[in-house]
Amino acid sequence: MTKPSIVFVDDEPNLLSGLRRLTRGHADKWDMAFLASAEEALKFLAQAPVHLLISDMRMPGMDGAELMEKISETSPGIVCFALSGETDAQRAIRVVGKSHRFLAKPIDPDTLLNSIDTLFASGGVSLEENRKRNTSVFDILKSAPGRLHALETLLARPEPDGIAINAQIMADPSLSTRVLQIANSAYFGKPLATCNLPRAISSIGLARLTQLLARGRLGTEQAQAEGAADAYRLHAMAAVMAREQAEATNKSAELQDLAYAIALLCGIGAGVDDGGQTCLSRPGCIATVFGLPQVLAHGLSRYDGGGCTNMDEVEMAASALAIAAEVLVEAKVAA
Repeated sequence: MTKPSIVFVDDEPNLLSGLRRLTRGHADKWDMAFLASAEEALKFLAQAPVHLLISDMRMPGMDGAELMEKISETSPGIVCFALSGETDAQRAIRVVGKSHRFLAKPIDPDTLLNSIDTLFASGGVSLEENRKRNTSVFDILKSAPGRLHALETLLARPEPDGIAINAQIMADPSLSTRVLQIANSAYFGKPLATCNLPRAISSIGLARLTQLLARGRLGTEQAQAEGAADAYRLHAMAAVMAREQAEATNKSAELQDLAYAIALLCGIGAGVDDGGQTCLSRPGCIATVFGLPQVLAHGLSRYDGGGCTNMDEVEMAASALAIAAEVLVEAKVAA
């Protein structure tokens, strides 16, 4: 069986040595390379298979953002984690949509190792299958036709209506996934570890959402495809129903948020042809790669495995609610 291959990139020798020491005990399960520049990394990637790249953002010459932009063009199947000791908003914006997670330095050793372990152990990266992809996971996250234009119009108003903006985002599985990915990583501050979409939107802020949209970092829209638009509407209705049912039965806010997210995000990629059903076509795998809360990744994996595409909105809502309750109980038992 092929071992996962990881490349660490950092121009600071002490930090690179620290990463080498930190990961030494995992050499039996990971192939690793430690490189001092983005240029070295590109040469290495041209010669050897790589499944995960973890790179510092601030480097002389080609920085981490430019490196990940190039990788997204030439090797989109490689999963990329960004590392940075300072929150530089403009540099972070450049890497949104090009990196799968953003980790703050100094990185907690357990956080880094757990991030890598979870990624590979869960099947979030199916090695050769994903490395050989000609498309990125971000190519699957296309919004419904007209969605981004509608969001842009709302954000451009002199006094933006936060409720209407939330509604636009929360009705779209792909856009919601992108927002949760940003909020659950350290792109613009401390990661939230949340499934709550209004909280995720608020943490990013309307000004930054406007910047991200203007720079094309919130994705693109699907071509006019009636079936895809219908599927998105179905998942949005199921999500609302799941939350309402949870609220009506006095379930916790945590369960309400999780049920909504499971029902909505199970619609990721509806109507998008990514060249075949691969690991990164599946919502649970996408959630794992993006570092979304494990209860959400587990719930999506279970929900997707149950064939949510064959359900109507009532069945979707009931299934999402039941699965949310199950995974929360399991998480508490495991803790």
